[in-house]
Amino acid sequence: MTLQLVDSKSLIPDDERHASKLARGLDIVIPDLVMQHRNDLSKKEQPNTKVLRRSRRKMNMINELADVILVYIMSFLSMRQAIQTSILSKRWKNVWKQLPNLIAKSTQFPNAANFTSFLNNFLTYRNHSDSLHNIDVDYYGFIPIHLLARLFKYGTSHNVEKITINTSGIGYHLRNFEISNIMCGRSIRYLSLSFGLTRAKVVISHSLDLPELTHCLLRNVSFSSNDKNGNLELFSSCKKLYFLIIDCCNIIGDTNLFVSNENISKLIIRYGIDYIPMVKIQMHTPNLKSFTFAGRFGTIINRSYPLFDDNLKFLEEVNLQLWILEISREIGETLMSWLKKFGNIYSMTLTSSTVEVITYILNLSNIEDVCFRNMESLLLKIDPFAPTFYFPKEALQFLVKKSRCNEAITSCEEIPLFYEGLELKTKSGIVRMHQELDLA
Repeated sequence: MTLQLVDSKSLIPDDERHASKLARGLDIVIPDLVMQHRNDLSKKEQPNTKVLRRSRRKMNMINELADVILVYIMSFLSMRQAIQTSILSKRWKNVWKQLPNLIAKSTQFPNAANFTSFLNNFLTYRNHSDSLHNIDVDYYGFIPIHLLARLFKYGTSHNVEKITINTSGIGYHLRNFEISNIMCGRSIRYLSLSFGLTRAKVVISHSLDLPELTHCLLRNVSFSSNDKNGNLELFSSCKKLYFLIIDCCNIIGDTNLFVSNENISKLIIRYGIDYIPMVKIQMHTPNLKSFTFAGRFGTIINRSYPLFDDNLKFLEEVNLQLWILEISREIGETLMSWLKKFGNIYSMTLTSSTVEVITYILNLSNIEDVCFRNMESLLLKIDPFAPTFYFPKEALQFLVKKSRCNEAITSCEEIPLFYEGLELKTKSGIVRMHQELDLA
């Protein structure tokens, strides 16, 4: 959504002459019907009476619609187009102020000044008695801290239900931005905060007071605790949260992040290949049903703070996409401790490097305690550039032996396998049996 303003007073034109001037300055595309009507009036010759009368009737039909219908129609337009309707006539002057959504995309703004001007004017001139249901800001640039704070405060005070902030970073200096105090909306159901890797960090230092929150994504957000013991219980007040994504989030100092929530059923943790110091995260999610970990495995390995403290008896789906620079005994033992908690899963997805670690832990003494009694589906994401002989046959044999799988699927069609009734299919479902590997 783009609104290019000369100053804050030019958002709502006071007269027709001012509106026309603003329209030309902003290069606004006025609907054909209105443009034709105005062109007819500007002609020196007398316009055709029937055509003019028909045009006015059509305009009157739209103008006579209720505001709620006009707002619904405007919801199919971009924010730029919706706000530009304010210059059409007095009837349309204030309709846009009732829009329930604030959507700003990076591609609609030529520079940062236009972007910040639009957001400030939208929040200033909007009808404050109406709720704002959705805030969606996707901007490839830096959002000033004061503007980000204003967005959060305005949304939480106007019953916002969905907040999505995706930006390269915050501010133009090195000061961190604490959001815990202003992120306390009783109506927020969906929260997605994604920031770039900059020196200035968005910091959460105490539990989020979001009782209606169901979905949460935090990317490149830092956690810091004010507690003397360094403990931070982040989602203890979010009783309805069931989908959580923690993506490349950093821990400041000696903070111990605890996620204690019995309602979470889907958890995704991602860490990129960029170096991030070891983080201390513990999950108390006894009703977890789906778990995904992707990225640098060594980031979360800590014997004093194991990731899970539950048996995960309701876990059904696991996806492990580990990136490992060098396999160590600590990495192998950590992965084996995870596998022991996956005894009730129905499906598992593994990458080449993950299967390589499983091959390593086959020599550990207590590997026989690992069992997948209910697992029926196994997806192997094999590196298509890896040579066929590198495929870990022993790991595949172990996974089949410890589960109920009679079929495995690979995402790489270049490595077809068949062994004693175990069909290794491609992801597209094509069975390849012409190349056999002896796994016995």
